[in-house]
Amino acid sequence: MKYYKFLLIAILMSNSLLANMVPFFSITELYFDSENNWHIELRCILPEEKFEGYFLKSKSDSSSFISGLEFDESGFLLLDNSSMAEPVYIDKNGDNIEIDGERLSFGPGEKYKAPQDGQSLCLYGEYYLDNSPTLGHENDRLDACCTISGNLKDSTDNPIDSVKVCLNKYTYYYHFTYCRDSTYTDTDGYFELHPLAYAYPSTLEFTKDQYDTTKIDSLNLDPDSTYNLGNITLQIKQGGILEPQNKISQFSLSQNYPNPFTKETKIVFTLPETLPTLLEVYNSQGQKVKTPVKGTISNGKHEVLFNAGELSSGVYIYKLRAGRYYSASRKLIITK
Repeated sequence: MKYYKFLLIAILMSNSLLANMVPFFSITELYFDSENNWHIELRCILPEEKFEGYFLKSKSDSSSFISGLEFDESGFLLLDNSSMAEPVYIDKNGDNIEIDGERLSFGPGEKYKAPQDGQSLCLYGEYYLDNSPTLGHENDRLDACCTISGNLKDSTDNPIDSVKVCLNKYTYYYHFTYCRDSTYTDTDGYFELHPLAYAYPSTLEFTKDQYDTTKIDSLNLDPDSTYNLGNITLQIKQGGILEPQNKISQFSLSQNYPNPFTKETKIVFTLPETLPTLLEVYNSQGQKVKTPVKGTISNGKHEVLFNAGELSSGVYIYKLRAGRYYSASRKLIITK
């Protein structure tokens, strides 16, 4: 019985709270027309029949809204000076506007850029610039995107595939990190993003295991614009081992056998296609001492008999390079 009484009280309290709930809305679009008149789009998640008792504030003005304003069936409400009890001046070059604690600050010294002529400032997680205002409708990506491209390479000018490219990383609920937009580099190290033209300085972050994270900050994006960042170099982490960059399941460089050895050892490698190939041996000082393979090699498995008759005892490195895509190395030990 006590349980049912508690449940009844909870239901009555929840109904009371819902009946007095303040509508939750956002400033989802700001637009200035050719005569510099402002237009604001509000979007309400829990639309009320009426929009009463609210004020609009800017840096220089403040006024209440006229009575009788309502969100439409889609939750939109369009506002301009005809919606105000007294006209409110909003500076198109930069201002701070507020409606019942919902704020939008834009222009010099603020987080968001001011919209240019014909543009609107739209909300989709973050504010972005749109060359085709959509007041009264869902914000979209049409005429609101830009193109960012570039090439990721290592310190030896080889392309790096599968690098994660993250635009504007943020943390959600203090635990989970997300990217506003992301992609990965292809087998040529190339990436291309088509993000919204975010109305604040953006950051690109490049990450991959074995490499130091690299960032490009303060990217000012505009809709319908293209940004080619050219070649971007990633440095291998200190103490890291560089992994093959492309088609890793199809390339292989096996450990030589026997190892250690006195005179001869076998080196086996596999290519997925016919490629210019170079197999070189270096001493512990990094000097090249042998080139067992140099030329265009067909696809498939290949065995190389390496003769170290004239080399002294010690640890050596053999390195395989195939085309632009693959580089791997291993140690061999000569004992005499």
